[in-house]
Amino acid sequence: MAGSRRESVGSILTRLQGLLRAGAMKAEDRPIWYDIVKAKPPKPVPPHREVQKILYPEDFVRARFYKTYADPGATVLSNENSKSIPQKFVDRYLELHGKGETEPSRLFEETTQSLAAEGVRLITHEERAAARGKSQVTNKSQASAVTPETTEPGTSEKVKVKSPSQKVDIKGLFDEKS
Repeated sequence: MAGSRRESVGSILTRLQGLLRAGAMKAEDRPIWYDIVKAKPPKPVPPHREVQKILYPEDFVRARFYKTYADPGATVLSNENSKSIPQKFVDRYLELHGKGETEPSRLFEETTQSLAAEGVRLITHEERAAARGKSQVTNKSQASAVTPETTEPGTSEKVKVKSPSQKVDIKGLFDEKS
């Protein structure tokens, strides 16, 4: 495509100069701005430099965490005091590494055991896939009339959860109430 090569061919000033030199454009037909830009040309564009890649030690820990364990789910961003599970894992890993008591080859497993001792459940990709396969078989065998109940986080209130197959009446849901 010609449009994609236009910057590599030259600036508008050099292309216009080429047209004037070759006789493809008469001097009296040149644009009004040509003499001004020729007298005061724009500053040259600095050469393109590649952006340096910045990697931190925790990037490798986080990458291995996501390669080993399934996504732990949503994080509440409004609560600045609580950390996500991957962030807790990275912090604990760096803490254990800083102590120097654990050999580097066992550090990942030690971090997993340390978080498990605190009650943090880390689920591997294989465990999640097995659980999904089991729940799909279970859901097919159960009747669709059953509505599971769950507790709302932070309260003891029971909430009925509707399955995607159940229809919900949304008429009047967004009507303004006076």
